Amino acid sequence: MVEFYKALLAAQQELPVNLLKEASGQRSKYADLPSMLAVVRPVLNKHGLLLNQQVRGDVMVTALTHAESGQGEEYLFPFMADDNRLAGAQALGSGSSYSRRYGLMAALALGQDDDDGAAASAGTAKPAPAKHTVPSKADWDRLKEAAKAAGLDTKQVTAIARDLDIKGKLTEMTMNEFHGLEAKVKETTEDLG
Repeated sequence: MVEFYKALLAAQQELPVNLLKEASGQRSKYADLPSMLAVVRPVLNKHGLLLNQQVRGDVMVTALTHAESGQGEEYLFPFMADDNRLAGAQALGSGSSYSRRYGLMAALALGQDDDDGAAASAGTAKPAPAKHTVPSKADWDRLKEAAKAAGLDTKQVTAIARDLDIKGKLTEMTMNEFHGLEAKVKETTEDLG
């Protein structure tokens, strides 16, 4: 997975943290799906990452795959198609765009202004996006083992995190930041071998 995480980290370092677009006729700002893809795809492709999104049951699966190594991850976001204003295919299309947009933002740790506040005031509120997950105890145990194998202590791992521009408490980093840190620690282990 090291090659995948290296490519993902390089792509994230080029992507903007906040995607904004002026919504015509509305007071809110948001990045619609075509605008997001116009920014994200070229950066992902530059680093050999393929983006695929599809519905599986009641979830939108956002898959990122490193083309050269075949390594990758899938990110799940609830598929939401129950918009009371629309019927049938329109509701599915609207739900698909919404789920793809928020699934992509979650997978790449991107942010944007809240467009749901304006929708709520118009009576069309959509469910809040899933919050990012933080590393589990098993993730931390795996990182500790990798650090131990590389002969790194806690201060050295923290220094690597700061070199990767991970700010704040390490225990509050996103999974994408964690995977970048883990890849760098494992890279250090491989360099020793």
